[in-house]
Amino acid sequence: MEFVGFDETVSLTAHDGKVVRIEPGLYRVEAAGDSQVALTREDGTATLVEAAPGGHPLALEVPLAVAFDAGKGDRRVAVLLPGGRALVAGGAPVSPSEAAGQRLFGTPGFAGAVLHYDLPTYMIRRSDLWTPLHKFGFGTIEPGTAPTPFAPMTFPPNWVSATVVTCYVPPAGSYGPGGPGTASGVPPFPPGTAVRRGPYPGYLVSTTPVRVTCSGGVAGKVVELRVTAHVATVGDPTILSMTWEDVYRIVPAANGPVDFPGVIVATGRVPVGPPPPGTTWAAKVQAMLTSSTGYGVPIVFDLYVNGAWVQTRQMGYYASYPGGPPPVIADK
Repeated sequence: MEFVGFDETVSLTAHDGKVVRIEPGLYRVEAAGDSQVALTREDGTATLVEAAPGGHPLALEVPLAVAFDAGKGDRRVAVLLPGGRALVAGGAPVSPSEAAGQRLFGTPGFAGAVLHYDLPTYMIRRSDLWTPLHKFGFGTIEPGTAPTPFAPMTFPPNWVSATVVTCYVPPAGSYGPGGPGTASGVPPFPPGTAVRRGPYPGYLVSTTPVRVTCSGGVAGKVVELRVTAHVATVGDPTILSMTWEDVYRIVPAANGPVDFPGVIVATGRVPVGPPPPGTTWAAKVQAMLTSSTGYGVPIVFDLYVNGAWVQTRQMGYYASYPGGPPPVIADK
């Protein structure tokens, strides 16, 4: 027996085809036969809605209820049962023959559907613990907590691509490269711009190994780690802040944990010439990532299998002052 909470009204379909409005609140969600799901409010009021059969890849010992958007405006509630069966309420009606053949929660489609749209509005409860659904996931992401010191960039193992996620610059008309009032306000690296990784001058990186696991088998599947991390730009007043997303990919031959070595968790863009006397470019980059408040620079790790989302983890890159303790990675 499981619970879901809604913070907005959800429309589902009753047995007679009429639309049922599920008001915001906490509901116990249970299978009611082979084609219906019962949603019971905390006051004991129960509502029966139509459900279609589906499947899921999770090894469950007890039923699990989830609420999610399978598409924009396509709200669904599901009961996942031990043995791989599921009942899914919501979505367009289907014929019995279509319902019998569809795997609404087949690997890897379930995870992809679960995070397709506004899932932070939904929550699930297991026992007495509330967990945001977008953090529930179907796997684990375990980065090494002691990243390397900043060093010249090389070709990262298993690296596929990198793109700019954010690039913030001073507003137009503010202080720019040419002095007061010369800032254009135009980012030199618009979001979506492809960027390269390799042994190129002017780039320093800090890396760490990352181990991932998935609830389903991964042998022969595309396991992809996407890492969004900060890029510190030394000596360039046109860029205030920037993040890149790096994509790493492995197709393992066997099931089990998958290890990604040398994952980039922070980058420094520095001049190609020598640093000022008494310092190093690595120290300059680390100083830019040092926070007087003690908060780390955010790093977001996303795990995908065959293109479907599996898990997300946000951590912080905690750089110390130059000459101080080495950087660490910790949960935010």
